[in-house]
Amino acid sequence: MFDFARSVRFRSFPSLSGAAVLAVAAVVLSGCEVTETSGNTYRPGPVCPMNYDPVCAERRGQERTFPNACQARAEDWRVVSSGQCRAGESRDIRRDRDDSNRDFRDRPRDRTDRRDFDRNRNDNPVRDPRLTPRDRPDRGTPRVSPVAPGGACPQVVQEVCGQVGNRTRIFMNRCELLRAGANEVPAAQCRRGNR
Repeated sequence: MFDFARSVRFRSFPSLSGAAVLAVAAVVLSGCEVTETSGNTYRPGPVCPMNYDPVCAERRGQERTFPNACQARAEDWRVVSSGQCRAGESRDIRRDRDDSNRDFRDRPRDRTDRRDFDRNRNDNPVRDPRLTPRDRPDRGTPRVSPVAPGGACPQVVQEVCGQVGNRTRIFMNRCELLRAGANEVPAAQCRRGNR
């Protein structure tokens, strides 16, 4: 019996010492805090649409044309006007926080040299209630811009019939038609089937 007690004692000692080591390690490691101190400060910017609506933006006295206002702001440029930047043109345009133009000097004028806000509402065909929705240019179908830089077209479904060589087919929109180098043809030619 003496041998049995001795063998049990020696066998249990390594397992007790292993348990004690694990307990000490658990106590020590529970006080540790993981902090990431890498120099990586990458923060992805906003995701901008691929709309082509050029704007002129300014930063530190330099002007640059961007495909749209979102891309200009994503690169920390301040939008100063719509359209492309023109060399040698000084801009004295005041803008609100939301970049809307408050300066009436840029407002379009009609043929009578009256500012837009002075005109009768019905002078503008977009606002003329007498026109049927089909006649109104702003109703019905969204505008699809021509091919944007980089060849990206908006995903607008506005089917257009086009011809490449002697073959006609339906394109998703006018931008896709222009990108394929096709000529726009009457829709009746596409209804007859592809030739």
